[in-house]
Amino acid sequence: MIDKLTNMDYERGAAKAVTWLACVALAVVLAICLLAAGGCASILDRIGEDDIARLDKLSEKWKAKLEERHGGGTVETPPIPETPPATGGDAMDYSLLKWEYGGVRASGAKLDTPRLSGLSCNGRSVSYHWDVGMSGWGLGNGDAGAICAVFFERGGQWIGGKFDWVSTSRSSRELKHVETYSNWPSSGIKLPWRGRVAFVVVSADGRRRSNVLIAEAR
Repeated sequence: MIDKLTNMDYERGAAKAVTWLACVALAVVLAICLLAAGGCASILDRIGEDDIARLDKLSEKWKAKLEERHGGGTVETPPIPETPPATGGDAMDYSLLKWEYGGVRASGAKLDTPRLSGLSCNGRSVSYHWDVGMSGWGLGNGDAGAICAVFFERGGQWIGGKFDWVSTSRSSRELKHVETYSNWPSSGIKLPWRGRVAFVVVSADGRRRSNVLIAEAR
């Protein structure tokens, strides 16, 4: 494709060059004719508006014929693919998540490349889809090197924290650890949960994260 466009550009440039040379030659011929007719001193007086109009018309005619003969014309440039709009943003204000359980404090994590979508919750587990994985964090499909965190909306607040590790090979996680892991038992969260939950994946150092998703546990 690139070679084709290059050749087309070259041919178009060659046609333009030939066109302008022809125009120059025509102008020279006309100038010689005028000089022969009345001499150099009176050449300016002999060139009127009608002469200039006829010269322009002849120039355009020659240009059209030469471009037709040499394959000139408009070069169709392949359309440039549009950049898709950014998707997979946060479903809620990340700063509202209170990291109180699980032994990790990642309230300052910055939104990074991983993207999730389609969160659902049955009260005992969460399911989701990876739109963009964690290769940007140096993690392969089966590397469980990131933290998954869940938050429960209770009393107008989102309480929660880390409850497991995760890899992009997993698209669902059980929530059973929120009843037994670390200091989670003190949260009073009982399964099956009924209400809204928020889910996010955070890098092991707690500095980067995916987008936040929300779902109603049913």
